[in-house]
Amino acid sequence: MDGTTLIIPSGRSQPLVLDAATGTITRAEAGWKDYGGGGDALVAVAGKLLLAGGYVFGRDGMLPLCLNEAAKGIKPFTCLPVCDGRFLYAATAKGIEGHDLSEATFKTYTGNYGVRLVRCDTKTLWQMPEKTKPTAMIKAGNQLYVALPKKVLALTPKAGEATPEITWQTETGGTPSELAAADGKLFVTTR
Repeated sequence: MDGTTLIIPSGRSQPLVLDAATGTITRAEAGWKDYGGGGDALVAVAGKLLLAGGYVFGRDGMLPLCLNEAAKGIKPFTCLPVCDGRFLYAATAKGIEGHDLSEATFKTYTGNYGVRLVRCDTKTLWQMPEKTKPTAMIKAGNQLYVALPKKVLALTPKAGEATPEITWQTETGGTPSELAAADGKLFVTTR
């Protein structure tokens, strides 16, 4: 994460945090259902955020974030959110959203059962209603690729627009589970 910390995905629990030099566990948290369980095999770090499973954590304190609300508990995003340090793209109950983190504010509060959470107030750049839950997302170049059951979309967010433009889409032979981009190509793994 910062040269001294190692983050290890840990299945159904929140990621383990280790001292990279000694291997000593500095944080191990099982998590709670609907309160940042955060388990997965994927972890991404972007600025002050750690993305794991369907959750976003603040790196300071590893507390789960709620976007633009002080929810009593949090529900996971449907797939790993995408963050490039300034913009956060997430699949929420409302659809697919783009958030500007450049002026985000973070405030710790207490949710149900005394669980500490972080409210992250951001500027919502756009929302694209989508009834089907995305299974994966990545950003490559200026495109946000969104996998849905049996298809993949390329979205191009445009400044000042309420909804991104769908610039490309294709049907897939199955449900996409992972996306990767390299050498000008998009790779889709289906199940």
